[in-house]
Amino acid sequence: MDLSCIISSGDLELYVLGMLSSEDAYKIEQLAKLFPEIKAELDAIEDALVNAANEEEERPSDAVKDQLFNRLRQLPASNDASKITADTNKPSGDHTTGMVIPMYQPKRNSGWVAAAVIGILLAAAAILYAVINTNKQQTQMTAMQTQMDSLQNRAVAQDAKMRELTKNIHFYQDTGYKMINLLPMPNRPKNLLVQVFWDKRTKAVYATNVSLPKAPEGKQYQLWAFVNGKPVSAGLLDEKKGMVEPMSVFNTAEAFAITLEKEGGVPSPTVTEMYVMGKV
Repeated sequence: MDLSCIISSGDLELYVLGMLSSEDAYKIEQLAKLFPEIKAELDAIEDALVNAANEEEERPSDAVKDQLFNRLRQLPASNDASKITADTNKPSGDHTTGMVIPMYQPKRNSGWVAAAVIGILLAAAAILYAVINTNKQQTQMTAMQTQMDSLQNRAVAQDAKMRELTKNIHFYQDTGYKMINLLPMPNRPKNLLVQVFWDKRTKAVYATNVSLPKAPEGKQYQLWAFVNGKPVSAGLLDEKKGMVEPMSVFNTAEAFAITLEKEGGVPSPTVTEMYVMGKV
């Protein structure tokens, strides 16, 4: 029987890879028991695959690998040339019973398959771990950057506030400033306070909102200086509590007061909206 057709058909490689139908696989197993050449070829193919799956321990020669992959690439469209009928395994004659031939068992088929599967699973797990770890690190870095930006912004704000406070201390320590406390009117809360600093040398006036409530929308606090008994606008206060703000210059004044006016100020005070007042 010409065995070269079967060996070159590609069915032996497909059998070792477990890719033949059960019927074709059975025929290959019978041939392997009948013909030592078929069995030797199966062993060679299996050895090549086992060595490829466990290449860290033993690498097949380039010639063996080239031979295996060339055969796989040259698989024909039809495997009819390798198919045989069950009758070819029986002796001729009606009175002869069929002979049972043990099925061919690959030497290490389960071993290299398990090694290949384990290798694939380990590679997939490593890739998945790397992706998860990378995403986690990126999330942590983004959170850290956000926290650092927030801390930096807070530090800048605190630094500006400290500079303002340092500047404010100057008004309390310098004896060249006269401080006038503007206290609440009788119909106002008792905890209201505005402080006015009047520079004795330059006659410039400064004011700081200590405890006035936040002005309603569209409203603004306005400082007035009473000169010869008449109120004169000294400027508008903003919402920076505790910050000393420069106002107008007055050579003389008997008192100062704060009223709540419409935003932008008015030419004369609204007496009913007066919050605090203090005499010089």
